Amino acid sequence: MDKADNKKQLRKRLINISLVFIAAFVLTLALWLFVGKYYGYVITSISAHAIAPAKNLKLDLVKFDPENKNNISTFFRTQKKLTKNVGLRQNVNFGHFTFNVPLTIGILAAFFPFIRKRRVYIEVAVLVITIHILYVFFLEGLKLSEALLRSGYEKPNEAKLVFWQFSEGFLKSMVLRFEPFLIGAYLYFSRTRGLEKQVEEVEEIDEMEED
Repeated sequence: MDKADNKKQLRKRLINISLVFIAAFVLTLALWLFVGKYYGYVITSISAHAIAPAKNLKLDLVKFDPENKNNISTFFRTQKKLTKNVGLRQNVNFGHFTFNVPLTIGILAAFFPFIRKRRVYIEVAVLVITIHILYVFFLEGLKLSEALLRSGYEKPNEAKLVFWQFSEGFLKSMVLRFEPFLIGAYLYFSRTRGLEKQVEEVEEIDEMEED
C-alpha cells in the first residue's frame, strides 16, 4: 500500500508540476509577444552604450527599425581627431536572444514549490539579463569591428577579430540555445542551498536545550 500511495503521490506531483509549467509558459508566451520587443530595446540600449567606448565610438541613437519589426537599429559614429567621421548603423534582431525567455519563466514557475527563497529567483533574473547584455555587446562588437575594418578606420588585427567572433559565437551557440536548461540546472542545485546551515542551527539549539 505504501508503495502504491507513494507512486500515486509522485504521479500527482508530476502532473501538477507539468500543469504549472505549461500554464506559465503559455501565459508568458502570449504576454511576451507584446513585451518582448521593449525588453529587447532596453538590453540593446545598455549593450550599445557599453560597446561605444570599448570601440572608441559615439552612440547617436537606438531605435526600432521601421522596415523590420524584429530589428532594433543602433547608430554609431567615429570620433578620432584628424580623421573623417564614419557613420555606422547596426541592426540587432531581439528575437535571437529573447526567444527562450517564456520557456525559462515556465521552468522557474515549475521550481517554485521546491524553492521559496526570493534570492534564488533574483539571482536567476540577474543571470539571464547579464547573458543577454553580454551577447548583444559581443554581437555589436563583432559587427562594428568588421565595419570599421572595411572602412579602413581600424587596422587589421586578426587576434581581436577572432576574439569578437569566438565570444559572439560561444554565447549564441553554447549559452543562449541552452539557456533554459542552464537555468534549470542552477535551480536544481539551489534547492538544498542553506539546508546544511539550517540543520547545524537546529542541532545547536537542541544542544543548548539539553544543557
